[in-house]
Amino acid sequence: MRKELDNGAVLVAISIPIFTSQLEKSKEAVDAANLRAAYAEVMSDYVTGKTDTQKTVVQKQTKAGWSTTFDFPTGFTVSDPKDNSGTWTVKMKSDGTSAEAIN
Repeated sequence: MRKELDNGAVLVAISIPIFTSQLEKSKEAVDAANLRAAYAEVMSDYVTGKTDTQKTVVQKQTKAGWSTTFDFPTGFTVSDPKDNSGTWTVKMKSDGTSAEAIN
């Protein structure tokens, strides 16, 4: 009985960091998807003449930087996430050629 408890404790000790890492990666994926959606909205508004549109994306991930590589649209500049669950402001660049997300 004692050995079974020890084995269970080892499994839990091993699985918690793996689960936490996967949870953070899923939060990063949500952030990347939300940033792409905000980019699409800003670009759509710009095409229809609303040049001062900006969108706010609330950061879900809790660690600074990206641990996964994401493909954002060409010209869309995304600043690295901070470690305090901040926000990005997505808006057109000053030259009007594309958009940027500033955290």
